[in-house]
Amino acid sequence: MELVTLTAAAITTLIVSEAAKELGKNTGKAVSEQFGKVLTAIRDKLSTVGTEGLLTRVQNQPTEKNKAQFQDELETQMTEDKAFANLLQKLMEQPELAEALRQEQVIGEKLKAKGSIELDGNTQEATQGKPGRQKIGSDIEAGESIKISNNSQRKL
Repeated sequence: MELVTLTAAAITTLIVSEAAKELGKNTGKAVSEQFGKVLTAIRDKLSTVGTEGLLTRVQNQPTEKNKAQFQDELETQMTEDKAFANLLQKLMEQPELAEALRQEQVIGEKLKAKGSIELDGNTQEATQGKPGRQKIGSDIEAGESIKISNNSQRKL
């Protein structure tokens, strides 16, 4: 997948996610400010080409069709305007936003028991193309036994 496509997909995901709506509340000021810069850059660009309504629509009605239309327009503008693409890529690479987009799934971390611990039959499913990690079983202490079996991890 091209860098433009990945960047547009990450931006679309961030814009339509519930996390984006709560970004200022649940994350630091730096993340909120960085996300604001991304939105401002996109709004300014789409205004100049007459497609700002796509941003408003995807924010208010994040249907699959609206997300696809917005992402397609964003990719088109990034492909046609390298300075715009570079700006968005630079903004999205900032540690604050990169961390906000990171997907982390952990099952069975920092567990302590006097008896036995069993992690059995868990499934982790991660979104393709979204950075992150999956982990099952770490930093586990048990007085008797530890059993980890029949767990799976996959990218959707």
